[in-house]
Parts: sequence; structure tokens; C-alpha cells
Amino acid sequence: GTLYTGHHQVLSCGLVAFETQLGWTIMGKLSTEEERTNIALSTLSLLVNDAYITDLWILEVLGITEPSKKGTREELESAAKDFFLETIEINQEGRYEVRLPWLEGHPPLPDNYYIAKTRLASTGRKLKNEHLTDVYDR
Repeated sequence: GTLYTGHHQVLSCGLVAFETQLGWTIMGKLSTEEERTNIALSTLSLLVNDAYITDLWILEVLGITEPSKKGTREELESAAKDFFLETIEINQEGRYEVRLPWLEGHPPLPDNYYIAKTRLASTGRKLKNEHLTDVYDR
């Protein structure tokens, strides 16, 4: 398909914005009143051969895959069941304790203690300010 959609806008500064299937692109020459000796220009080029634009949104095409998708669903379920059977315990109170089946190589999850504490305090203040604590306690 065609990348250029046919829409364009001339900006007040003299640049022209062209709409493409990937978004807007700005082209043109800027006139500068003062001479600059050190100008930096960043350019990003994406060369794609034998690919459709929609394929650019599929991560697997770029070689990026989620760790959880490396095994089949049945393999993951079997591994979770095996982990469950290996780690199930009965504690001193007679209750069952089971560990969560984490994915291998997954980074540790962050501690959300302070976020939870802040939200709890905020909810408490809101209930007090709107005089809803009595209604909430019922």
C-alpha cells in the first residue's frame, strides 16, 4: 500500500507536515536569524523490505517474544501443577499453604507498601471529609 495518505498542512513557520500511515512527518527548511556553530540533528530511519506496515506492530516479527509464550499452554499448566504438588504444605494450624508459581527468570516484583499506605490514608480522609464513616461502618 501507499505510505502517504495525501493529507498535508503548511505550518506558519514554513515547514510542511505530511500525514503518513505511520503518523505525521515534518519536512522543510527553517530560516535562522543567528548563525549557530554547533547544531545537532537526530534522524531515525526504518528500512523495511518485504513487510507490511501492520507487521511492524507484531512484536514477534521483530524478534521480541514474551517469556511466558515460549512454552505451550499445556506445558505451562503442567509445570504449575507439578510446582503446586511439590510445594503444598500444611502449617501448624492445619491450613494449607501453597507458593505461587513464578515464571523462571522473572525479576522480583516491587514492594507497593507505601503506595497502598498512601491510598488507605487518602480513602480514610475522604470518608471523614464527606462524613461517610458512619455509613461505611454499618
